[in-house]
Amino acid sequence: MAAAPSQWSRCRSYAVAIIPSAVTLLSSMKNIVITLLAFSVIAQAGTPLPPVLLQPGPEYADEARMFQGIPAIERAPNGRLWAAWYGGGVTEDKHNYVVLVTSGDDGRTWQRALIFDPDRDGPVRAFDPCLWHDPDGKLWLFWAQRPDSRPADCVAITTTESGKADAKWSAPRRVFEGIMMNKPTVAADSRWLMPAAVWGTNGSSRVVASSDSGKTFKLIGSANVPEPKDRNCDENMIVQRKNDSFWMLVRTKYGIGESISKDGGKSWSDVAPSTIPHPVTRFFIRRLASDKLLLVRHNPPEKVKARSHLTAYLSDDDGKTWKGGLLLDERKNVSYPDGVQAADGLIYVIYDWERIRDKEILMAAFTEDDVLAGKLASSKGRLRVLVNKATGVNPGPAARGKRTANADGAPLLDSPAPEIEFGDGQGDTLVPGAKLFLDRDYPAHEVPAALRGRKFVRFSIAGGKAICRRPGVVYVLTPSAGRQRDSLALWLEKHGFKKVNIPEFMIFDGEQNISSVFQKAMKQDETLVLGKWGVLVLAGKDAKLTRLSSEELAANPDTLPLWDAKVPFPPYEATRDLDVVTHVQVERAQRGGYHYLHEPALAWHNGVLHAGWANHPLFEANEKDELLRGRCSTDGGLTWGPATTWIAPPSLGGKSWNHPVIFAREGKLWGFFTRWEKELPRVEIFNLDDAKQTWQPVQAHIPGFIPFTPPRKMRDGNWIMGGELGWTEAAIAISHGDDFKRWDTVKIPRPDAMKLLFPETTLFERGDTLIAICRPRDMKTAPASISKDCGRTWTTLSPSNFPLAQSKPLCGRLSTGQQYLITCNLEQGRSLLSIAVTAPGGDAFCRIWKIRHQQTPVRRLLGSANDKKTKVGGNTEWSYPAAIEHEGKLYVIYTHGKEDCALSIIPVSALAMK
Repeated sequence: MAAAPSQWSRCRSYAVAIIPSAVTLLSSMKNIVITLLAFSVIAQAGTPLPPVLLQPGPEYADEARMFQGIPAIERAPNGRLWAAWYGGGVTEDKHNYVVLVTSGDDGRTWQRALIFDPDRDGPVRAFDPCLWHDPDGKLWLFWAQRPDSRPADCVAITTTESGKADAKWSAPRRVFEGIMMNKPTVAADSRWLMPAAVWGTNGSSRVVASSDSGKTFKLIGSANVPEPKDRNCDENMIVQRKNDSFWMLVRTKYGIGESISKDGGKSWSDVAPSTIPHPVTRFFIRRLASDKLLLVRHNPPEKVKARSHLTAYLSDDDGKTWKGGLLLDERKNVSYPDGVQAADGLIYVIYDWERIRDKEILMAAFTEDDVLAGKLASSKGRLRVLVNKATGVNPGPAARGKRTANADGAPLLDSPAPEIEFGDGQGDTLVPGAKLFLDRDYPAHEVPAALRGRKFVRFSIAGGKAICRRPGVVYVLTPSAGRQRDSLALWLEKHGFKKVNIPEFMIFDGEQNISSVFQKAMKQDETLVLGKWGVLVLAGKDAKLTRLSSEELAANPDTLPLWDAKVPFPPYEATRDLDVVTHVQVERAQRGGYHYLHEPALAWHNGVLHAGWANHPLFEANEKDELLRGRCSTDGGLTWGPATTWIAPPSLGGKSWNHPVIFAREGKLWGFFTRWEKELPRVEIFNLDDAKQTWQPVQAHIPGFIPFTPPRKMRDGNWIMGGELGWTEAAIAISHGDDFKRWDTVKIPRPDAMKLLFPETTLFERGDTLIAICRPRDMKTAPASISKDCGRTWTTLSPSNFPLAQSKPLCGRLSTGQQYLITCNLEQGRSLLSIAVTAPGGDAFCRIWKIRHQQTPVRRLLGSANDKKTKVGGNTEWSYPAAIEHEGKLYVIYTHGKEDCALSIIPVSALAMK
């Protein structure tokens, strides 16, 4: 059985369900592949399990596979070899599945055994397999399985018959959270140490242990890459040194990092650069029977950071020095070695070559003497042994290595020259050799002559945000359509860009990076949010770049202070992840159901956690055809019951229902729901009927008001809610004492020059003073206003010093005496949801953490009411938070791309001032 969730997970998003059935290899029928579809990622209650397909179609044949790589290898005691890798789709994407093959003649011929495909068309991908014989001789096949961009699960099957072609395998089971593509290490005390990883997080390089031969697994420690800018796909490996310490090597953005544990793997030093030179890619290290260490790494000439010259080395001093150097394959784009040693000392290493173009899985066999000699000195040595070659034709021109002239493109526009404002990034001049991305050492290789000397913005490779402050032409350089999964070509064309008739060029090394130029004339104040991977270039010699800096804005002494100006506001890369947080999917849009979801609400009532939101079958409509739905959780938000309709048109004459706020007080759960009639809003007030679990109107309302925060009690005995009047005026609603059926609204004044759209007011307390904080429109910081009479009168809104994106802010109080502000980051927009806190009793925010910032999945279903806009696709977002504290935890719910709804559970202790 797998370990209990509390033992393995601090960041759990979903569970895996397993059909308990065994699977048998059919070795006598070489062309038949069994596809295991015996498990499924459960995104919400009621997700059906897929069937087990015993006769997969031709789409799994070698002739159909257009991409493959990342192999693993093992050898049974009788000499039978096993190999695994993943492929499917056109690159690393949701169509990936795992392939398992076997050979009974020392790798001369191979037969397919199993294929593992969780759901064929996605969104769940199976990837990064690992093969390993445990000390009892049982063969394990591990692989990672992940839906969209959420954390991955490690899934495994086993067999005690690895010496047989017709081995019987167990049913798959989930063993722990994380990705484990490298072999476990058996410690001197017989524990199994599994090198798992949850990429990009604090403590990402994990150690999961089993002390009972794989019956249970427990997270015992982790190594941390301290600088977020250095984090990558960890692909960590562990060896035990002769002094009983453990040495972990980790893939980072600077190459290979290292960490040491001297207490059995419980605590680890921060990952720091090792002395082993290497590009940013996988390597392989393993202790051999001779007690030497084997290292297989890239050794390209002249310190070129390329995936070439795959070479094997030996160390007899625990990795302090390395000897020999057997070149296994010198070609470009050989990568991802894995290895195993036979009882007679022969070493097998498997790797891939040209995953998209040639699609080959290759093997080398050699001895320690061969490594020390630097050549094949033994009769057993073999290089470039073909294990598998897929021959499916990849539709991208990258697979064929040809360049196009782009003759169908538009002429290059060189004016007018724009002024572009950007956040996280650097301005520079585009010339050959210029560094293209903040977080990658990729120099520009080829730059079209017409673009040389032009200004460009060096964003993260994951993308960035820019605002046009003076109209003009901009260019985006990105891989041409079909060349790689991260090309922005199609997205750019959907968003008004046109391809330019400049021939394709290789912006940096690799055929998959052959790129084209796209251009657009941007309007004043138009915003451009680029996803992964694009280079923004400005037209004209007079173009101007200005940098948007949250740190500078927060230090401004001339604005209303919400952030402590003595504390530097951290940039994105310096903002920490929460040390402990649990993420849970609450609602997920389904085809044929409700495609649009927004404005979630959250409340605890009688030991049950209630969540609600607005839905529409197709798109955001606001004043027409939206309805309110919700779910309940009885286990603290970890699982959720079925969704039910709370209220829908034409109830109470409403044409649309949205913007719910729910709040529990004195045994009643109150609902403040926005009803629309004749395009005008008003709040209708409800109570939950606990017996029937239905919402009942109390025949009271708040005209013209849209609520955005639950009521909070003030010192004068009244309750107050933040919100807005219509779409354009900041406002609050004040109760008549404890009577929740009677409310007055107060508009917060603003200067004529300050235009608001969706002000979405929230409230911050500073002693006896209330501060209203609003969503900005044409500002970089939150507009704010002060009331000293419990909300009856307000100062005119003015800029604060808190940087804020155009999205809903949310303030609240904690039992620790702290206050929090949950917002979307100014520079990253809705791709980063953060939480700032005050000190206990403090009157300004002074610490901030990331809640959600992983790249969110592309919208699957959401359309648009505007025919001029794309119907589907585009980057999604984390936004519109609601929150409540309960029993030492802060529960934060938010929309996920305006399609889905997610919950983050944060221990209040994780927000403590340290």
